[in-house]
Amino acid sequence: NRTALLRSDPWKLACSTGAPVLPVFCHTPDNHPARVEIGKPISPDTDWKILAERTLVEHEKWLRQHPEEYGIWLLHTREHANTDDHPLFIDNAQDDRHRRWMPDE
Repeated sequence: NRTALLRSDPWKLACSTGAPVLPVFCHTPDNHPARVEIGKPISPDTDWKILAERTLVEHEKWLRQHPEEYGIWLLHTREHANTDDHPLFIDNAQDDRHRRWMPDE
């Protein structure tokens, strides 16, 4: 039940240019080299929010298979929260600079 602040730029760019989005996920299996998985291209719609939701559904599948990888990312975002005006979770924000990225409340 935390509010995540995801950038809308990639989705808006894809919708404005018609470029497909490639979902990508990196993970490191035990005792194996790191791997990059590339999902099927997702064609943009006219609504960037729909495109974002469709892409995040694909990422969620990978995260359910490899939840340990998400923990590393959460640690990274927490360590960099004091320098980031666009924190992943707004409750990690050190000040109110992130508010410029939030939709009108």
